[in-house]
Amino acid sequence: WRNHRNGQERLHELNLEPTEGEQQPTAATDSKKDALAVANEKIYNIPSEQQQQQNNPPKTLTMEQQMSMIGTSPRRIFLSVLSATGIALAGNLFGCTSTLLNLAPDELVEKSKLDLYFPRGDFKRFEGSEYGYTFLYPTLWVADTALELAKVQSRVRKLDYAMESRTLASREDGVGEKRRSAPSNIIPDSAFGPPGNLNKRGVSEQGDTNVSVIATPVRKGFTLESVLGDPKSAAETLLKVSLAPEGSGRTATLVDACQVDRSSGESSQSSLYRFEYVVDRGLRGVPLRAISIIAEQNRDTLITFTVVAPSSDWEDSAEYAKFQKVASTFKLIKR
Repeated sequence: WRNHRNGQERLHELNLEPTEGEQQPTAATDSKKDALAVANEKIYNIPSEQQQQQNNPPKTLTMEQQMSMIGTSPRRIFLSVLSATGIALAGNLFGCTSTLLNLAPDELVEKSKLDLYFPRGDFKRFEGSEYGYTFLYPTLWVADTALELAKVQSRVRKLDYAMESRTLASREDGVGEKRRSAPSNIIPDSAFGPPGNLNKRGVSEQGDTNVSVIATPVRKGFTLESVLGDPKSAAETLLKVSLAPEGSGRTATLVDACQVDRSSGESSQSSLYRFEYVVDRGLRGVPLRAISIIAEQNRDTLITFTVVAPSSDWEDSAEYAKFQKVASTFKLIKR
């Protein structure tokens, strides 16, 4: 109490006159507050609030404290970035996945099979797992939907014939009954081509440009050399019997025939026959140029790969390189 009394007397002696550098209170409501601040500073050596702020600046928050204030953490941010990156790569956002595949070696990309789902440059990979083959086709080309429908219908017919055969065999009065056999129409296992508009006849205007693979069952132990001979003999047989038989109105000219080596770790064999030829269809259509590759799979299936387009398209250097690229990537794989 005595100290408080002395303090009050000291206030009257000082008359609350500000020293040099101090500001005179400008409002009556602030005079009492300012007087106490001056008294505390001069009598009790207690610094004012402004001096306390100057002497003790606010502490800088760490990164973790700032993240905690907004309700997050480094781990949550890392997981968010990781998830966003995964979604971007899986969806090939802005072509980022394709760009990364372009930077990777060919063998690594083929082994990972990522180019089955994401384009790599101007090409994408197709793999026929049923018969064991693979090749690249242009990214802008599309699968033949009519072919897929025909393949489904073919499977249904095979099932129906099998059921009917079992039914006929189980009949007791099967006299005079003759079992039906499934039709022998050969349907390509895969086919791709550029999308095009249909003409007045309902035929695609781009139908002459495509790549297709046909799988044909053969007798066990079949080999190319033992049955077809050397590549040139096999090519001449193919042209005379299948592509331009006598009386068909077509003329086939062989450009090249050779044996190629497509050996790799995933390849089931390395020896294939490659033919390049031109077919003149006369008045039925424009001349076509094609590359065909034949190979035997497991010595019981003949695989025929063909990329074909009008001869005029092959004269364009970019188109020629594209067709050659498609043909050079065909190979058999283990199944």
